[in-house]
Amino acid sequence: KPLVAALAISGSESTFFKECPACGTLINTFKPLPHQADFLKHPARFKMAAGGYGCGKSATDIQYIIKHILLIPGARVCVAARTYPALDSTFLEEFKNIFPAKLLKSKNDQKHEYYFTNGATLLLRSFDDPNKLKSMNLTLAVIIEASDVPESGFDMLKSRIRNNAAMIPYYDNNGNLQKGRV
Repeated sequence: KPLVAALAISGSESTFFKECPACGTLINTFKPLPHQADFLKHPARFKMAAGGYGCGKSATDIQYIIKHILLIPGARVCVAARTYPALDSTFLEEFKNIFPAKLLKSKNDQKHEYYFTNGATLLLRSFDDPNKLKSMNLTLAVIIEASDVPESGFDMLKSRIRNNAAMIPYYDNNGNLQKGRV
């Protein structure tokens, strides 16, 4: 059957996700530009999307986060910005117009948290109170508009990425798991 637009969290048709009306399979139709594809497949632990207005930084960040949420059951992702209004205008509005509603289990607007059907959690945090960033056990952290955030904020989030759910194990040439290496 022909694919139909999936319903997004926002209640509108998803910008990129299509759904099979017969079986419910979701397909992300996002086609990255070459520089976005390079970012999305780059294996570095720390990455930065930088560029001028309209070059696709936000879209790339959102697609990276979506990929992580969908591929890592139990993922804990923190998206942080200087303020909550900055998160709303640069990340959340677009994320809610893309992410399929059927994969959202629940949300807590007061806590700024989204819970997904595969056990993943999306935490939205601001840097206005550094205590909001403590005691988190994350698989991924993304800073929106990093130029507005002090380096100490990056250092704080960097130390929170310690959840092993997203770690890729290292195997030697014989296929033996090497402990302590990821």
